[in-house]
Amino acid sequence: MGCRACHRTGEILLEMMKHLFDVWDEIEERLRGRYVMLFLDYDGTLTPIVEHPETATLAPDVRNILRELTRQEGIKIVMISGRSLSNLEKLVRIPKLIYVGNHGFELHGPKIHHVHPSAEESKQLLRK
Repeated sequence: MGCRACHRTGEILLEMMKHLFDVWDEIEERLRGRYVMLFLDYDGTLTPIVEHPETATLAPDVRNILRELTRQEGIKIVMISGRSLSNLEKLVRIPKLIYVGNHGFELHGPKIHHVHPSAEESKQLLRK
């Protein structure tokens, strides 16, 4: 019964939420002249949740929108995922994005690169 309640709550929230591009005219003026960082999750946000994660691909129109957004002055896009950083970058392939992989343990983008020390240690342990 709890699952049904959770599912219904999710449906209600989705009905209440507005898609960013559906209300763009309403917020565009508010954003003008401001610096915007847009944080987006790969799996389930930009791509549908699928049974096999390797089949989650970014639709061409979504990729084009992201590319266009990276060309806008004052907008930075941060792509977040639980996937490895290298896997995320291979899937998205947009150079000007900031990529955050492994739930924040790896970070790469223009003028920034960081791997948390414990992530490096874990890689070494997994190789053994």
